[in-house]
Amino acid sequence: MLALEAYEQPIANYLIEELSKIEKIKIYGPPKGHPRTSTVSFTIDGLNSRDVAKALGEKGLFVWDGDFFATKLVECLGIVEQGGLVRVGLAPYNTIEEIERLIAEVKKIAE
Repeated sequence: MLALEAYEQPIANYLIEELSKIEKIKIYGPPKGHPRTSTVSFTIDGLNSRDVAKALGEKGLFVWDGDFFATKLVECLGIVEQGGLVRVGLAPYNTIEEIERLIAEVKKIAE
């Protein structure tokens, strides 16, 4: 498990860092420096998360959208009408090249 975390964490950190640079993106999760999994959740201002997930899926980038059974949290965050969150789950088979492609497509969608 430690080897998996050692592989996934730098990729997740890179994804968070790059998504944070995109105007209209809001990332949800613990603050930098706090423990976290390699799952990254975000929204794009003005866009429905289902539409974002569908657009990424059409490019061969598979993410999830919704509340992920954290219904109350999504309600408290005020993003129910926006379709909840877009969630990227990284795994040991993901590559940095895939993440760069994901970031590029998210930038296009956010514009």
